[in-house]
Amino acid sequence: EVDEVSSQTNDDKNVVAPIGNDSEAAPADEVTSTSVDPPLTEDEEGACLFVLQWQLSHNNPADVRFVATGRDKGGCFDPSDAAMNQLSALGLNVLPVSKARLPEPGEKENAHRYRGVEDPTTGKRSYVYSATIKEWVDENTVEISYEQYSGPLGSDGGTLIVSMQNGKWSIKERKDQWFE
Repeated sequence: EVDEVSSQTNDDKNVVAPIGNDSEAAPADEVTSTSVDPPLTEDEEGACLFVLQWQLSHNNPADVRFVATGRDKGGCFDPSDAAMNQLSALGLNVLPVSKARLPEPGEKENAHRYRGVEDPTTGKRSYVYSATIKEWVDENTVEISYEQYSGPLGSDGGTLIVSMQNGKWSIKERKDQWFE
């Protein structure tokens, strides 16, 4: 499990609408571009990066995974270049969500299966991992929703309370988990 994350700032990045099971978010099969305003703060991105590292800690490092960060109701977008470098330095084969081939609404790969997230370079199925700030509980504690999305009818996630103590992020509480 991940113990520590250094926070980095976020530059202008590509954005996609919320991709999860959140009832107030756009349906998972309706991904669109929006603008980032304002970008995540250093603390917000640090907390999101910690949760992404936690999510990705059991993945095969050879598999390409796509990552996104964001705010509740504000969409998910590419993490900063510095955050991407930190994830890559851990041996993770990650790319920003804007590089993923996301399915169009209702798009199917055959009569019986919806098309999912793909690595456009290889054509292989993949996943988008996201960490989204829901709300700050106090100056060192934040509620974050997380998700693993592979396409319509293929996602899971939940909500974590994470806390910064002595310069390190840690999971304080796992509030809920859902599957679709």
